[in-house]
Amino acid sequence: MKINTILAVGACAGILFTTSCQPSMKERQLKYTHTTQVDGDAYLALQTIGAKVPYETDYATYVENNSSVGENRALAAKVRATLGEMIVDLDTLATRYNVDFPIRGAKQFEAGNQNHSVAVADSTVAHPVMTNSDVSDEHYAHHVQHEVAVIKDHFTRLSRNTNKDLRDYAASKLEALSTLYKDAGGKEEAGGHH
Repeated sequence: MKINTILAVGACAGILFTTSCQPSMKERQLKYTHTTQVDGDAYLALQTIGAKVPYETDYATYVENNSSVGENRALAAKVRATLGEMIVDLDTLATRYNVDFPIRGAKQFEAGNQNHSVAVADSTVAHPVMTNSDVSDEHYAHHVQHEVAVIKDHFTRLSRNTNKDLRDYAASKLEALSTLYKDAGGKEEAGGHH
């Protein structure tokens, strides 16, 4: 009887040892198929927001340092402060739910390039690069208003997501985005988008 107990314990220990050393099926699926742990709406929101926030932060830094209009510099400082703090949080959320971050193929802000036909080529996507001549000093507030409205719309949708972490994070940022939208000259209508 004693030998049977030793063999059973040894077999259980062997099974436990071999299964704990190998990656689980879920880990292998995430690694090899690039699936995520969020639904389609959350994936789209993280991709869109993740592409826009770094671009707008870099653009705001450029405007803040180089604009001749004081109002634009003040608005750029608010944009940089509001959106800049989101980059680390978005990276953390994207990593937690297996969404690629930073977004591959996303537009990069390039201040010195005046050529409108330049494109950033990636193995997956090519996007035209916007330059400082695309949005002049007179149109910076309108540009910010439009981009923040898009980001805010995705955060609004994300605030109703089934994933509690994403929902809570999005809800916590909506007020700051609304304030930034109003600072850029946007008017929020009751029941309207932007």
